[in-house]
Amino acid sequence: SRLGERFTEIAYRPYFQRFSPFQGADRPMNGIFADTEGSYGYKLAWSHGLEERFLQNTGLELKKVLPLMIDEDAEGLEAKVRFQWYDAVSDLFTENFSVPAKSAEEHGMYYTMHTWEESLPFQANTVGDYFKLNRAVTLPGTDCLVNVAYNPANFWDAMSVAEFQGRRYMAEMMALAGLDEFHMEELKKQANYLAAWGVSHFITHAVKMTRTKAQSVVTPDFYRTDPAWQHMGQWTDYVRRISYMNAHGKLLADVLVLNPMDSIW
Repeated sequence: SRLGERFTEIAYRPYFQRFSPFQGADRPMNGIFADTEGSYGYKLAWSHGLEERFLQNTGLELKKVLPLMIDEDAEGLEAKVRFQWYDAVSDLFTENFSVPAKSAEEHGMYYTMHTWEESLPFQANTVGDYFKLNRAVTLPGTDCLVNVAYNPANFWDAMSVAEFQGRRYMAEMMALAGLDEFHMEELKKQANYLAAWGVSHFITHAVKMTRTKAQSVVTPDFYRTDPAWQHMGQWTDYVRRISYMNAHGKLLADVLVLNPMDSIW
């Protein structure tokens, strides 16, 4: 949890200080997008403060029950201990992101990000509590690689957070799409799908101010080197209008999202 404070100091505070006249909800710098699939690790995580948090949450000493994270016991306590461990780790991991989010909001800006959301085991292994982390930022968000926009299952978790919290919902679209996918027809089609899933804040993947050979192997960017740049004004105006519409709407849901993270833990 100490990382959030240090990261904010190094990565964000210089911007806050230098560009303060441009920051705010109605100014050019109105938000921060963290394009991060960061995780606490695919193995048994440990950090400064974990023992203390675990003790606060459970009244137990973590070292005494830690073997149950990788083994079973006759009384079946391992399930409960693993749940308690994930809960404590999720708290600390969420606090890591809540610090820069609060700093952005103090400067009149939103803070949005996405994590890994592809499957329930993936969420457990990289995020811990997916809902808890999405509630910690201003705008809950979802990554949208290549043609993921056509798979609604990827969006309902974060959108549920947005709906329950009364917030707008972000999606980063068309990351890692190839040149054959990158044309106005596909851009329009994916925007339509994301609008149908309730997205009200679109972030286009990759705006590169400089072009290097190393960058040319991934997604074409949404800037002047893009062959579709001459038409981008029409597309962004369309996206602006559907974002406005969704931001002022309310989801009418027929199905409740089931995210059984307790059983996955």
